[in-house]
Amino acid sequence: MTAHVVCLPRFINHVNTQTQAPAPAAKSPELMKICSVTGQPELCASSVLPYLKGDVNPDNVLKAELEAVKEESTRAMAYIEKTVCLSSLPALEKNTIGSCGELFSSVLDDVKSAQESIDAHQPDDVSNWLSGVQAFIITCNDGFEELKVVQPKELIEFHTKMQKLTENSLDILFGFNKLDDEESDDEESEDEE
Repeated sequence: MTAHVVCLPRFINHVNTQTQAPAPAAKSPELMKICSVTGQPELCASSVLPYLKGDVNPDNVLKAELEAVKEESTRAMAYIEKTVCLSSLPALEKNTIGSCGELFSSVLDDVKSAQESIDAHQPDDVSNWLSGVQAFIITCNDGFEELKVVQPKELIEFHTKMQKLTENSLDILFGFNKLDDEESDDEESEDEE
């Protein structure tokens, strides 16, 4: 696993690599209902709020959650660039960390494709792109295990959060049908009354 990281200040000065708390905002009942289909509803709601545009509906919430994945990936890439370019780590560690930078760059590409698939109403494609995102995150982690290189704590935190956000995105995607089924059941029971 060899990676070539170009040490240009692309991400270092552009992004704060510290995890930032989302701007406080009200969590609407509609948002909480959509996020309730995820394994981490509170993370879903708090990560979506800064990026939510338009009505609170599953498509917009999913797009906002994917924006959170992009932001976390960009922060991870800034950390990687800074670590690889500005540290005196051994070459094997730098190369392993640098490989994650390449993988996280691919995460950005797949998230963009997933967002385009949401707009095109192609849920199977969204699922495929998000599965790719998960694979890139897992591959980063596996590189450290395979090469028996200690993974920096900060990188573990980035990839753990990216994984949770991606899992939430998949839960929202697959939860569309669950939410639609519940609404249909509610409407049927109202019609019966």
